[in-house]
Amino acid sequence: MTTDLNFYLALLALLLCSIATWRSIFFHSKVEHQKRLLQESDKILAEYKKKICDLEAKGKQFSEFQESLQQAEITTRLQKPRLSTQQVNSSTNPPERYKYIRSLAAGGMSSKEIASVLSISIHEADQLVALARIAHPECPPSS
Repeated sequence: MTTDLNFYLALLALLLCSIATWRSIFFHSKVEHQKRLLQESDKILAEYKKKICDLEAKGKQFSEFQESLQQAEITTRLQKPRLSTQQVNSSTNPPERYKYIRSLAAGGMSSKEIASVLSISIHEADQLVALARIAHPECPPSS
């Protein structure tokens, strides 16, 4: 009977060892599967991080472009009055403009005042007054 009992105990021990080995192999394969899943997840995460960095860079470029576009729009809006004034002034042909400048200079206006009235630079007004004086010596010198 002791031999039977020893046999059954050995058989039971063998059975328990085989179950433990089988479970160890099973859990080892599960761990390996989880490692593969983790590695795949890390790869996907790295790809998404790269995409996020690319999108952030594009977003930064887009916002810089928007800022420069807004600055250009502001500059354009600020220049419109000056451009429309220049168009009005350039629509009069040069001889009429020179006559007008000559009459303003003859009326005693300075080059600064003429520049202000015509929305031109002081240097241009000085030159036009000088030309008017040369063309018509009866014009008084501007102050």
